Amino acid sequence: MDNVRARSNSELVDAAFELYRRKFSVFLTLGAISLVPMIPATMLKNNASSFEAEPLSVVIFGLVVISFAISCLGAAAVSRAAGRAYLGDESIDVGSAIGYVLQRPVRIILATLLKGLIFTIGFIFLVIPGFFAMKSYFAVPATLVMEKPESSREALKRSHEVSKGWGKRIFLVLLPTWLLYMIAVTVVGAAFQLAAGDSVWAEVIMMAVYAATYPIIEIITTLLYLDIRVRSEGYDIELMAKGLDANLAS
Repeated sequence: MDNVRARSNSELVDAAFELYRRKFSVFLTLGAISLVPMIPATMLKNNASSFEAEPLSVVIFGLVVISFAISCLGAAAVSRAAGRAYLGDESIDVGSAIGYVLQRPVRIILATLLKGLIFTIGFIFLVIPGFFAMKSYFAVPATLVMEKPESSREALKRSHEVSKGWGKRIFLVLLPTWLLYMIAVTVVGAAFQLAAGDSVWAEVIMMAVYAATYPIIEIITTLLYLDIRVRSEGYDIELMAKGLDANLAS
């Protein structure tokens, strides 16, 4: 638990990348699993002329829905693995992370869907409410897998509660992270597009790049959530007290 302490923004990002390197195979696998359903959807889309239009559209739509559900669970599994590893659980692996999220799949998918709808509505109608929603609900995946909210609504409420008073820090950490990530993915995508054209393999390679890099977003978000809890709720002291109680009991 010595690793759990209040960190500066730069220390938090450094800790996230160190954790990513330490558990690279776990995060890479979870990222890849999240994208598996999109590979056949991409291949079908690029070979649409070989199939009848209506059945093909239904199949692609079904794969997209499945992909969304799996990506929600995958993101939650990354958050679970990041949170547990940061708290000192070196036994966390792909199986245990996925096993945990599969105990509450509907709650995770519904909460992620509600979060996305709130973001979208906020940015479509008024930009400022969109940023407010981004700040308030940034920790929804983390609350779902690091705490035990009784419902999707409770997860949203808990994320909003954690974020209160921390808007500036949330934006200072997450906005540059997202911006740099999007620039990097765009540059890599453009390079592959120039090299391979519009082939299906260019898109598959881009998915592989996404699988390898996207987990860092969830890791930083999860560590930010834990860091805010340390600062506002004394979470590190709570963990030490639990550890002391366990030692005394043994």
